[in-house]
Amino acid sequence: MLRGILSVAAGDYPKARGQLARALRTARERGRAQAWELAVAETYMLWAMAQLGELRTMSTRIQGLLSDAEPRADRFFETTLTTGTCALAKLAEDDPMDVLRRADRVRSVWDRTSAPLPYALADLGTVYAHLYEGDAERAELSVQSTLGPDARGAHLGIEHLDVELHMGRALAALASARQGRQPLRARQSLAVAERVANVIRSDAKPSQHVLARLLDGLLLIERRREPDAMVALHEAEVELRRRGMATLATVTRAAHGVALGGDAGAAFIDQARHDLRAFGVRQPDAFLGIWVGPLRTD
Repeated sequence: MLRGILSVAAGDYPKARGQLARALRTARERGRAQAWELAVAETYMLWAMAQLGELRTMSTRIQGLLSDAEPRADRFFETTLTTGTCALAKLAEDDPMDVLRRADRVRSVWDRTSAPLPYALADLGTVYAHLYEGDAERAELSVQSTLGPDARGAHLGIEHLDVELHMGRALAALASARQGRQPLRARQSLAVAERVANVIRSDAKPSQHVLARLLDGLLLIERRREPDAMVALHEAEVELRRRGMATLATVTRAAHGVALGGDAGAAFIDQARHDLRAFGVRQPDAFLGIWVGPLRTD
């Protein structure tokens, strides 16, 4: 199990999935693993599946695990199964209200000071749900509770989760900037997203730097520097596909379509929609909106 967990931490998701699947199968056959050990391994397996584009299988797996965890009142496992990265499975089913309901439940059970991880996962799931709904203002308010106005606000000590929280902060800032209602606020929001990209590059392992490159591309779109955005997004997509990160590679393809514009850009977006449906996403445009916002090609 440890090898699989370390592979997730290193960003090697295909390898992690295989290692964790073998470890879980062996542990259950031998009947020696503790419930908490299985829960940790299953959580890391689900995080890997989210990156690999296995959202339909991930959702089915979560339902099976919840049917075991809920009768045992395993609140921590319930939290990891329904919030944070795992919330993407429920959003793929087009059910943001369930994500928000479960996040509220987590906040009613755990104390932020003594249990920062469950709270952070709940807040991240909430941000994803609001972005899915296209509600940039509520996403911004939600993310501030965990990260605050500073791009370095989150630090759980689990690097890939810290990076995902930083990404959530940046995505909420980008969504706020896209509203365009107040030019000064939009510039401030873009500056926050840029700082997040720089924090990821300076503080995270090289395996996470591709996420900073994705943010570069999204920022360049908002700054109307589409040719530069296309370069950044192409580089990010190539690296994401090389590493098997199909979900974000597909998001990046859609963002590239937005930057490209016209019929060619629309073709990129249509391909992303097709791929997401194959992954199990019922409403591809809303799902892509978490990262890209409205899918315009004008």
